Amino acid sequence: GTVVLADEQTGGRGRSGRTWFSPDGLGVWMSVLLESGASAERLAPLSVAAAVAVADALRELTGLDVRVKWPNDLLVGGRKLGGLLVESMQTAGEKVVSAVLGIGLNVSLTEDDFPAELAGAATSLQLAWRRPVARLDVLRATLLALEECFERYEREGIAGFRERWRELSSTLGREVTVAPSAASTLPAQGATGERLDQSATGTVIDLAESGALVIRGHHAETHGDQLDTLRLEEPTMTHGRYDDTGWLEVICGSMFSGKSEELIRRLRRAKIAKQKVVVFKPRIDDRYDDEDIVTHDDRRIESIRIDDASEIEGFVGSDVQVVGIDEGQFLGPKLPEVCEELANRGVRVIVAGLDQDFMGRPFEPMPALLAVAEYITKTLAVCMQCGKPANRTQRITTSTERVVVGASEVYEARCRHCFDPSEPAEHVLVEAAKDGREVGAR
Repeated sequence: GTVVLADEQTGGRGRSGRTWFSPDGLGVWMSVLLESGASAERLAPLSVAAAVAVADALRELTGLDVRVKWPNDLLVGGRKLGGLLVESMQTAGEKVVSAVLGIGLNVSLTEDDFPAELAGAATSLQLAWRRPVARLDVLRATLLALEECFERYEREGIAGFRERWRELSSTLGREVTVAPSAASTLPAQGATGERLDQSATGTVIDLAESGALVIRGHHAETHGDQLDTLRLEEPTMTHGRYDDTGWLEVICGSMFSGKSEELIRRLRRAKIAKQKVVVFKPRIDDRYDDEDIVTHDDRRIESIRIDDASEIEGFVGSDVQVVGIDEGQFLGPKLPEVCEELANRGVRVIVAGLDQDFMGRPFEPMPALLAVAEYITKTLAVCMQCGKPANRTQRITTSTERVVVGASEVYEARCRHCFDPSEPAEHVLVEAAKDGREVGAR
């Protein structure tokens, strides 16, 4: 789409027409024109998805604990850092022809720059990170995140972002007071899915498939979208690249669920932030390339090939800030110990891998990593039998070896219902018999 940038906005506004303070040269103020063929109902939660994507980009750029306040605010330490808003939809029948996503991010503002009415309520990247931040770096990271967000949203809708929203939400589990809005496209709903049309207080329990906020009320259950009375006080976590403490992130799920894609996305963000990054992959994984980590749709990043986790520390010098590891399940029992040691040294460690083997059993050493990780992302694929969310890997060859490296010719993503490791792969056996060949591990 088309991106329109402004150094300053004199008529900037947020939700419900509120004024958005956007002074000259101190933030990223922009609008993105999106062309779409989706329905207005499907497009309405896009601001929620975009908020999640931009929050992740800023977390990786700065190391700050950026949170998402439903539906579209970005917070650090309980103070507002930015916001996103989808509006000005042009429709043709039931389809949206185009829409505008507005974004405002406070980058270089100091306490003295904010007007009195925002004192203590708003913050900026420079204030939270306590060091200067280049607007160009923020713009670059944000646009790259939005590009990937739009591609994923087109495929999956808000469903592709709900799990990450739960992880980043500053609203989930909190008691809130909501007031209904006639113009709302993302109202709240009761715990049983009913529309809620009166103001009330309740506890946020989830994000609905529609992008609506799901609350369980102490009195009446309400349906609204104004969280004006909600004040969130979040502890500030400044995991900056110069902090002494590192942390561990684990990305796990079945095959074809986007684990390597997510790993590459985070590592690319770190490189954009000019951080020193070292990436590893197991030598056994030569499916698409001997050297690079490569996703099933050919996204790639350069890596170092190793046989065992014990080799990692020899490549990680004192200047390394981020370590990425793909297919962690193949790197042996020492991997958790190595990751812990690196994190304790101040390194950000990101590991992607299968959490279950082809029998549906925990795939060591991933369970041990999950137990000690600060951040866990569970990715889901699409079941190749029924189309439901899939978190298991079905082997479709007759090999019984635990480790068989392969892709779609060996494995399918399956949901809980369709997964059956004891079921013979009859179509494979039939084809093998026709060709007179053996079927097994390669």
